[in-house]
Amino acid sequence: GMCALLMEALDTWNDHLSAPLNEAKLHPGQREVARRIRQALDGSSRMRDRAEHLYRAAEHSSNGTFNDLVQEHYSIRCVPQVLGPILETVQQAETVLLRELHSVDDNPFTVPDEGVFHGGNFHGDQVSLEMDKLRLAIVKLSMLMERQLNFLLNDRLNQRFPPFLNVETPGLTLGMQGMQFTATSTTAENQALATSLYIHSIPNNHDNQDVVSMGTNAASATDRVLANTAKVMSIHAIALAQAVDLADCRNALSATGGRLYDRVRSVCPVIDSTSVPTVSIAAVENELFSPDASWRK
Repeated sequence: GMCALLMEALDTWNDHLSAPLNEAKLHPGQREVARRIRQALDGSSRMRDRAEHLYRAAEHSSNGTFNDLVQEHYSIRCVPQVLGPILETVQQAETVLLRELHSVDDNPFTVPDEGVFHGGNFHGDQVSLEMDKLRLAIVKLSMLMERQLNFLLNDRLNQRFPPFLNVETPGLTLGMQGMQFTATSTTAENQALATSLYIHSIPNNHDNQDVVSMGTNAASATDRVLANTAKVMSIHAIALAQAVDLADCRNALSATGGRLYDRVRSVCPVIDSTSVPTVSIAAVENELFSPDASWRK
């Protein structure tokens, strides 16, 4: 939903999401992400049609060149290619974790009428590896969100919004500068946490446990990355709502985009010099990512 709303706020071209383009790659994650975004954009009047752009003379300057960028930045144009492997990784992690939860890890393992079996079903390598892979994928997600946020806040890049989505006087007030600092530093922490723990085995127990999984450490680091990414995405959601207000396009949004905008605005008003960033971020994070959020019920 957030990537779709970004595209609506920026009235981007529609062809990078097209079925022919994305079906040309055989990766199911990319295909599914493109399909979901196309579905989320259904009913929007904010997407520009590439065919009209290529063949409408008004879109061209007198010397035959285009008046605007033919292709958007990677953080917009390559969303299916970036989110595709992330989606596949999340799905694989879910499969492995469900298998583990329904497995028996006793040692020794006792089967009535068959005997007692000594082995290593307790070993956490399967989960540890998946936690590393999942953490790496979620770190990349936070990096994508941070780059999209930067695009919205940088007027030289987006060429349509005031610097830092400032609804007041740039230079005298900060707009969303402070929130961007938080998103950037949090993303940087995620990148530092991306290091593998699966390979950091340290023998112990008189070398009886000479190859260990570090699965708990891997899971703890992943939990931290998930929490960090929720914060980055909450800041991004606030910026998206701010961009929609500045573009005055709420009524032109898709149903999905409109619902996301309304959810953000239900807990977070327009960011100005009177706003308390920590309060706004916490409110949006709770609304979007809390297990108790109203939209989940």
